[in-house]
Amino acid sequence: MFRGNDYCPHCGARAVIAKPVPGGIDHACPRCHEPGAVLRPLALGKEHVEQCVHCGGLWVDCATVERICRDAETQAAVLQLPPPAVTPVVRPVRYLKCPCCTSLMNRKNFAHGCGVVIEVCKPHGAWFDRDDLRRMIEFIRAGGLTRARHEAIVHLEEMNRQAAAQSTPHTYAPIGYSRSGNSDGSTAGFLADVLLSLFT
Repeated sequence: MFRGNDYCPHCGARAVIAKPVPGGIDHACPRCHEPGAVLRPLALGKEHVEQCVHCGGLWVDCATVERICRDAETQAAVLQLPPPAVTPVVRPVRYLKCPCCTSLMNRKNFAHGCGVVIEVCKPHGAWFDRDDLRRMIEFIRAGGLTRARHEAIVHLEEMNRQAAAQSTPHTYAPIGYSRSGNSDGSTAGFLADVLLSLFT
């Protein structure tokens, strides 16, 4: 909980409350097959997402996912969402349909070690099962991207050593430089590459 409902005790960001937003299009939930399981607009600070009224999953457009990953105040709102049920829901692994275009979405890991699998429609957005967005934000705030970047660099260095030992004329580019074009090799650059890999 926030002290005095003003600031997050973990990062000091101003607390913002997640609240329903009137209007919007009632997309069908890609996860649920329950009657009335529709997505309703929800404000997370200044960002808007859609939440299933039945399972609590979140539909977030691509640009909003990127902004949430970078903005402390919006992250504070995500962490303030109600916690999941005590008993975890076991969901069968299956491909879900995009609530906007009904095309099958791709399943992608957010980052190594995060443990969050996101359903992605590149043109429209990403589906987070209940609590997955919170887990992703907790991973980012706990330094998970720094650890994932380090592990990726170690892995690529090993691949380069193996390629050199086999006299294979190939060099694997370091994480943080190869995809985004404007990365500087930092954790921020790594985040840019992670996000780019999700939506390209």
